[in-house]
Amino acid sequence: MNKTDASRPEKSRPDRGEHPALFGPPPLFDEEDTKVYDQLLTQVSTTVMPTDIFEDIWVREVVDLTIEVLRLRRLKARPNEGQRI
Repeated sequence: MNKTDASRPEKSRPDRGEHPALFGPPPLFDEEDTKVYDQLLTQVSTTVMPTDIFEDIWVREVVDLTIEVLRLRRLKARPNEGQRI
């Protein structure tokens, strides 16, 4: 552990419901699995260990954008399905 890590207060994280009015539900389509989103959010939150609202926002943004990239890659791999959008 380096000096920066030692000075950060520990939080028991993650909790998608900590700022529900700010974040709302995850940006998923009906057929997408919330377990995948929650697992990614848990892993990123555990790694980053956000300590304030700005870091919470950053973690959520990274997870949301990662899910979007994965979604777009799936659509790109199946061009016929992408035409329904």
